[in-house]
Amino acid sequence: MKYKKPAKFKEDYIVRVRSKNDILSSIDTHNKFLESLFVDQILDYCGKEFKVQKIVYNYFDEHKYRMFKVIEPLYFLD
Repeated sequence: MKYKKPAKFKEDYIVRVRSKNDILSSIDTHNKFLESLFVDQILDYCGKEFKVQKIVYNYFDEHKYRMFKVIEPLYFLD
C-alpha cells in the first residue's frame, strides 16, 4: 500500500520533539494537527530527545470505532 508521505525517520533513530511554541503555532482551534489530537500532557516532552520505537501508518479510533490511514506517518517514541 502506498502512503502519501514516506517516513522521515526510521526505527531506532533519535529525534527531538518540537518546542512548545512550534507545536502550539501549528495546531488548529480544536487542538489538532492533521487530525491528530494534541493534549496538554505532551507539553512535558517538548524539546526533549527520544528514540523512534515504531512507525504507524494507520490506527484504530475507539471513539469512532473505525480504522484510519494517516497522511503522514505517526511515530511511537520511547
